[in-house]
Amino acid sequence: MNDTYWEGRKDLQYYRTVREFAEKYCPNGKTLLDVGGGVGLGCQYLEWFDRFDRTAVELPTNGCMLDGVRVVNADFLQWEPDRQYDLVLCLQVLEHVPDASAFALKLLTCGRVVIVSVPYLWPAGACSEHVHGPVDEAKLKAWTERDPVECAVADSKRVAVYSQDE
Repeated sequence: MNDTYWEGRKDLQYYRTVREFAEKYCPNGKTLLDVGGGVGLGCQYLEWFDRFDRTAVELPTNGCMLDGVRVVNADFLQWEPDRQYDLVLCLQVLEHVPDASAFALKLLTCGRVVIVSVPYLWPAGACSEHVHGPVDEAKLKAWTERDPVECAVADSKRVAVYSQDE
């Protein structure tokens, strides 16, 4: 694992916010899909969700794995889900995706509860890997075509929950 990648991120408040939202909106969930979260880069936040049957879909990376997580190396927009998931996580990914709207709309079809985080109001050019910026409420709503049921800002990231039950 790339410990440095995770070490610099593991204590961020936005991860705690994601966990709190997951417990609130998916307390009895059994299946989890993580999209683009960086398991292949050593990002280990899925360990916090060990009660779930966990699947991660991400572009091929350096082959890192996480115990108990089925990793599917694929382009999410081309990948066909094998089920409807109880919980879908997509953390700090949409801002990297050229067609963020298609990506976000597909996320919403994959699960009952979807939690998305994006860099919130980062200035354009703040990160060379971001193809969208700044991301605000209006842009996130345009991508998802709906308002979240709840959202919060933590660590300069907007965390939004979408639920088919609400």
